[in-house]
Amino acid sequence: MQKLLKFLKPYKLELILGPTLKLLEAIFELLVPKVMAKIIDYGIAQQDTGYIARMCVLIIVLGICGMGFALTCQYLAARCAFQYGADLRLALYQHINQLSCTELDKLGTSTLINRITNDVTASQSGVNMFIRLASRAPFLVIGAIVMVFLKDPQIALIFVMIAALVGILLYFVMHKTIPLYSKTQKKLDTIARHTG
Repeated sequence: MQKLLKFLKPYKLELILGPTLKLLEAIFELLVPKVMAKIIDYGIAQQDTGYIARMCVLIIVLGICGMGFALTCQYLAARCAFQYGADLRLALYQHINQLSCTELDKLGTSTLINRITNDVTASQSGVNMFIRLASRAPFLVIGAIVMVFLKDPQIALIFVMIAALVGILLYFVMHKTIPLYSKTQKKLDTIARHTG
């Protein structure tokens, strides 16, 4: 994994800016229910149409800003992931060209093709997903917990317990499935070597 991280060094800007934009998007998304509550509590309760109109404009502005942050993050994530994938693929090609004929025969053509295509694509998708989705989920969960604590601390405690249970469940699922994926990959490499 450490060897793969060095290919991400040229894309520090995207790796920092992407999650930051996701944080801003999450904040703007979490503000919308707060504004809606104010519309109901003050605007509708007091039949103040001017206040309702101003708050509706604010919701539209929040939505447009959130969408702008999301689109910019998507662009940065795609650019980072695909350039990272291209760099990684080039490094693999260069490494394969340095292998001796004996090493090439031992590894097998199908295994090397699998490494250059499927493995690089999976790694590239992982970077893309990390910037776009993995950074968004914690921001939304933490932000939602903060918003619930501001509204009703008792309900927030239930929310925190459920979030913790989901986190533990996710950890156990990942803990079990990642080794299974590695075993499957090794079996596929063995089959590819024998058939290729």
